[in-house]
Amino acid sequence: MKLNIQSLLLCILFISTFTFATENDSTSSNKVNTVLSKKYLHISTTPHAADVYINNKKPDFSRNPDYVSPAFMEIQGDKNSVLLTLFKIGYTDTTINVTLSSRDTSYLIVGLQEDYDPANADIKNKILAKRKRKFVGHVLMGISVVPFLASAGAAIYSAQQIKKADNDKKRLNHSLIRDGENYDNIKENFKDHRNQAKMHKKMAYTEAIVGAGFLSLGLILSF
Repeated sequence: MKLNIQSLLLCILFISTFTFATENDSTSSNKVNTVLSKKYLHISTTPHAADVYINNKKPDFSRNPDYVSPAFMEIQGDKNSVLLTLFKIGYTDTTINVTLSSRDTSYLIVGLQEDYDPANADIKNKILAKRKRKFVGHVLMGISVVPFLASAGAAIYSAQQIKKADNDKKRLNHSLIRDGENYDNIKENFKDHRNQAKMHKKMAYTEAIVGAGFLSLGLILSF
């Protein structure tokens, strides 16, 4: 009977080990397949430093490009092709539907065609100027966080000082002794807390106005 129980336990242990190993092999295989399914594209242009936009038939050139050539990019998802649009002042906008190699990495060299029309150059210069304004706008919106946080901190501190001043006022009103060092100290504390509350309240308003100014200007420049 003992032998049968030991044999049964050994069989259960063997089956559990085999199942765990099989699951690990399956997981490892899935990870390997995921890694192998990734594809990459190396793009170069003549001339270089062209803005590259991915999978967008009509990209907004006033926003920052996805890449700037030469670029090495990872193609997300299980795709066999990728749509590229190239933008550069003095050259014609170029859109290419690139069929990816069956290997993990594809290589592409694009010769851009020169555009001698000065009107197109002016349009592109305006687009780049708008892109710079957008960048400045986003920076200003980010900066606006600082005065808003300072305003919130000043408001909280002002509220604390108001509460302390109220407590000092109550102590003064309920004090039976209207003179002496202790009474004078409470009176001085009341004045100090009240002045601190007023000063930080003004700071809170000022910082809020500054933050609103940065945010408003940033929003205007971002559009």
